[in-house]
Amino acid sequence: MNAVPRLAVVVPFAAVGGVFALAARGLPFSISAGIGFIALFGVAVQNGVVLMTQVRQLETSTELPTHELLRSACATCRWPSPRDPAPRCNGRWRPS
Repeated sequence: MNAVPRLAVVVPFAAVGGVFALAARGLPFSISAGIGFIALFGVAVQNGVVLMTQVRQLETSTELPTHELLRSACATCRWPSPRDPAPRCNGRWRPS
């Protein structure tokens, strides 16, 4: 499974979501919004890298089909919450 196309898809989705959020709030695109978009792209790519790392670990340890690998990786990765700012996979802290 090639990770580059999967990671390249997250940035356009993040951009569309960011533009939609700006429009929903009635805010103009400004310099501060542009800086926020840069941060948004970084977080989106980081989350994609963590997910793909988990998928690659599952690929080497199991013989599951691709859709089951993705489902299992999503189930074992717990994304950040306000009380827990770093993603965990399999109960271990992942480096940021």
